[in-house]
Amino acid sequence: MPASRRNVSRSPPLWESIGSEAFWKTPQGQARLKGEVTQAAEEVDAVLDALKSSSVTTNQTTVRGVMICLPGKDVENRVRELRALYLSWLLAISQQPSGLRTDLLIFTDGNGVDLAKSLGCVEDPRRESSSPSRCVISPYTPIEDRSRPANQPEDPLLRYSGYINSIVSFAEYDGFDYHLVLRTDTDVFLAPGFYNWTLPENVTLLVGQGGYIVENTAAHLSYVSKTLGLRNEFNHPNVGSTWFGNLGLARAAARLSVASARWLIAEEYSEFE
Repeated sequence: MPASRRNVSRSPPLWESIGSEAFWKTPQGQARLKGEVTQAAEEVDAVLDALKSSSVTTNQTTVRGVMICLPGKDVENRVRELRALYLSWLLAISQQPSGLRTDLLIFTDGNGVDLAKSLGCVEDPRRESSSPSRCVISPYTPIEDRSRPANQPEDPLLRYSGYINSIVSFAEYDGFDYHLVLRTDTDVFLAPGFYNWTLPENVTLLVGQGGYIVENTAAHLSYVSKTLGLRNEFNHPNVGSTWFGNLGLARAAARLSVASARWLIAEEYSEFE
């Protein structure tokens, strides 16, 4: 054996020496988090550019997807609200025009799968536009239940997993290419106005203004956006949890939200904030 290859020891990853939480505050960790935000922001811009240059096509059938995340571990506290949403979805598909299809997609695991099946949801995803509307179970493993690769530091999102799973599940969706999606929470129902509603002309994504914002947070987010090189052309300090619009754009926005959340959790806010 060559002398140069004898007694060679590999240094452990930095996060193994100082801990994952401390690693994200090092220049290497911060550069990695910023890189994820930059990549996600570029995806949003790419989708926007593609939408601007795409020609308008008239589909014989428009397929909408209503997407929610149902925590399997907390399902007993969400039975009533899921049943209310499911009932409103049944009413919606009974009243929608013949050229519309509306699927209810439930990202869930464990007991959530059993609850969804008890309502009549299936694990067979949509494959073509002409199929009837259906309630689809989309398997999702919560981030707190995922095994960490041996060569990776702990994900900062684990500190906020109770809330962020609803966005991560949508950001990771790679199933049927719905024409329109409604990303929302379990504690909602579909109003009659949604039965035949698509999008206004020249609109690609609609969001609510949200209800959880304070003056200090808005100022802090403005500072963070400059730190990360993000634009705020719409002057929105907050975005609601319900989004409706183009799947590609909404999903890209969700991925940017996830990447930004990693930075916020690791770099900007303490656990008490």
